[in-house]
Amino acid sequence: MQQMYLPPLTKVNKYLIGILVVSFVLGAVFAKAFDISLVAILGLDVASLKSGLIYKMVTYPLVSTGLFNVVFTGLLFWFLGSDLEARWGSRRYIHYLLIATFVNAFAYSLFAIFMGGASLNYPFHGMAFLSSAMCVSYAVIYPDRIFQFFMIIPVKAKYFCLILAGMNVYQGFFSPGGAQAFGNIASMIFGAAFVFGMRGLGFYLRDQVGNLKKKQGKVKKKRKGHLRLVDDEEKPNPDEPRYWQ
Repeated sequence: MQQMYLPPLTKVNKYLIGILVVSFVLGAVFAKAFDISLVAILGLDVASLKSGLIYKMVTYPLVSTGLFNVVFTGLLFWFLGSDLEARWGSRRYIHYLLIATFVNAFAYSLFAIFMGGASLNYPFHGMAFLSSAMCVSYAVIYPDRIFQFFMIIPVKAKYFCLILAGMNVYQGFFSPGGAQAFGNIASMIFGAAFVFGMRGLGFYLRDQVGNLKKKQGKVKKKRKGHLRLVDDEEKPNPDEPRYWQ
């Protein structure tokens, strides 16, 4: 019987989970105590972008609502994000998260404009798009790792990724938050493209290093080919004067 793999929680993902939990608590407190919606203030919507509130393209992940969504996303950060950070390093992993944030923001905005209606004013928020990107990146790197679907059913990473994509496609076509679901799909595409892009870059760099080594080897051979033995007759006579007057 295969056991679920539990990686150690890495530094960046500790911060992500901390932000996730704090944003959820603050959102609940502000809504209950002050009747202030952080989703309306920080969430991403097309109407706000048209009004010049560009900052929302960065702040929308900082708002989390729904206890199940927070728990599920936090677990994915731990199980998937920790392995990705350990494999890539913290710096590249942070770049990955930032690029995914902007990719999702642009994709969501475009789909919201295309779909029109309520999508233009519906604020996108939360970090679920990051977990979607991570799922695909992880499945490309570790396709046969075992996930516990709903914490019960063991599923290989590649199949879990397909299930998640299918759920987003369904929500995109048959739910009011269709633009959000299609934004998640764009994040999943980015997750695959990032891994394949790094692989392609790695192959390219290895080829360039190999070609450089071959060129250096040829240069050394040419230099060796120009070497020749010098007979004693060709050597300068120490008794002869060095300068002629």
